[in-house]
Amino acid sequence: MFSNFEILKKPRLKILLIMFRRIGDILLTTPVAAELKRIIPGSRIYFLVEKQFYDVLSLNPEIDEILLLEKRLIKEFNLFKKLRKEGFDLIFDFQSNPRSALLTLLSSARRTYGYHFKFRLRNKFYNYTLRKDSNPVYAVEHKFNLLRMAGINPENYETHFYFTENDRISAERVLEELEIKGKRFAVFSTMSRRPANMWLPEYFAELAIQLNKTTGIIPVFMYGPGEREYVSGVYKKCSGYAKLISEMTLKQAGALLSMADFVVGLDNGLKHLAVAVGTPTFTIFGPSQPEHWTPPEKKHTWIRADIDCTGCFKRSCSDLRCMKILTPDVVLNKLLKFLSEDIKIDITKSRNI
Repeated sequence: MFSNFEILKKPRLKILLIMFRRIGDILLTTPVAAELKRIIPGSRIYFLVEKQFYDVLSLNPEIDEILLLEKRLIKEFNLFKKLRKEGFDLIFDFQSNPRSALLTLLSSARRTYGYHFKFRLRNKFYNYTLRKDSNPVYAVEHKFNLLRMAGINPENYETHFYFTENDRISAERVLEELEIKGKRFAVFSTMSRRPANMWLPEYFAELAIQLNKTTGIIPVFMYGPGEREYVSGVYKKCSGYAKLISEMTLKQAGALLSMADFVVGLDNGLKHLAVAVGTPTFTIFGPSQPEHWTPPEKKHTWIRADIDCTGCFKRSCSDLRCMKILTPDVVLNKLLKFLSEDIKIDITKSRNI
């Protein structure tokens, strides 16, 4: 039997990473795959995700095989058999919920790692568990800490997303149709799954108007599945100063984001997609921790209200005081400073839409 660290010397290690869902959380796990490939040459990396998020990883060269979690019972049974058959040497369960913990236990992997939750039976389903740091750290660092328990010392925090040349061509065609190809533009990301994280739609519209008037930069609104009605409503409030892009595939969206000067908006999948393709981001935060969701680089920054209930982590809120206090003028002032000082965008030249 291998010890905790000796197992890393085994040739052709089979390693499973588990992160079921959400675009941002999966993208924030991609540095793990890249660092494992760098540190353990010859290792074979598997990644388990829900089927609907397959495209987040489908072109990633660091991942040898993507395993899909589906809701149908027969599919889940087949997945269970697959996990047993592969005989994984290491499993890192970044999801660490009851379902992922049970799959980890039933896999019979040699070494398993997950996060520790107080008073939860599933803590016993892993060989090793890590208590969450009480201090806010970047999400990738939090994932790296799980690897360090296994004697693996990752260094590179860069997230990764890949698209094809055809995706790039499709994105360029969209810019041509909107008559903004070759012009400066910023993508506005206005949606969040958590109501408490939502900035007021009229605030977004006013910010778009003032940004265009002040700098000539063209605000471009994008939306994903189920978001069309809301985002279109925001766009209509500032349509003379902005553009609206119809729903795109995930890879086309990634290609278009890579062409944007920056992204401004909420902490969501679109923001993390922008980070993964190298585009600067400016994020408006409410109850959550900016330090946990923002890369430690100058080209990514954030704004959050400093009030007594800051950091409440609520999913919904009847007050939304932390968002209302961040008026468009307040956000614009910090955004312009970010553009001119941190990512060196010339904000003095005016280009009409």
